[in-house]
Amino acid sequence: MVKLSVSLEKVSNGVRNGAPTGPVGHPLRCSFVERVQESQRDVAFIALLDAYRATGGLLRWHDLAQLQSGRGTGDHASLSRSIASGEILCFEWNQSVWVPAFQLERRGLGARTETRRVLAELSGVFDGWSATQWFVAPNAWLGDRIPLERMDTHLDAVLDAARADRFAARG
Repeated sequence: MVKLSVSLEKVSNGVRNGAPTGPVGHPLRCSFVERVQESQRDVAFIALLDAYRATGGLLRWHDLAQLQSGRGTGDHASLSRSIASGEILCFEWNQSVWVPAFQLERRGLGARTETRRVLAELSGVFDGWSATQWFVAPNAWLGDRIPLERMDTHLDAVLDAARADRFAARG
C-alpha cells in the first residue's frame, strides 16, 4: 500500500503560486481533470489530422509562413494579418498554431474566396477549434454531409448551413 502525503503548506503554496484549483479548490483534483481534458483534446486533434489528410492536411503556422515566403506570396506578418482578420482559419493545439490546408489557394497559399465566405458566416460564434471541427463534421443542414466535401460543388448550401448553425449557436 502506497501512502500519499501532501502537507497543507505545500498545497497552500501551490495555490498561492498559481496552481490550478478545481471546483472545491483542490489542486490535485483539478490537475486530474485538466489531464483528462487534454487527453480528450489530443484525441480530437488526431481525428482532425485524419479528417483533413485528403485535402492537404494541417500545417503549422510557422511552416505555412515559410512556404509563402519561399513562393514570394507572403511572410509571417501577412499570414498573421490574414488570421487576425478572419480570412484564414487556425486553431491552437500543443503550443502550436495549426492551419487547415484546404482553405489555401494552391499557387500562392493565400485564403480561398469560398472559405473566407463560409468563415464570415461562422464568425462571432465559432472559435478556431470549433470552426475547424465544423468543416469536417456531418451537418444536418446538408443532409448529414460534411461541409468540406460540399464546398466546391454546393457552396450556397454550405453557406446556408454555416448561417443556420451560427444562428442556432447564438441561441
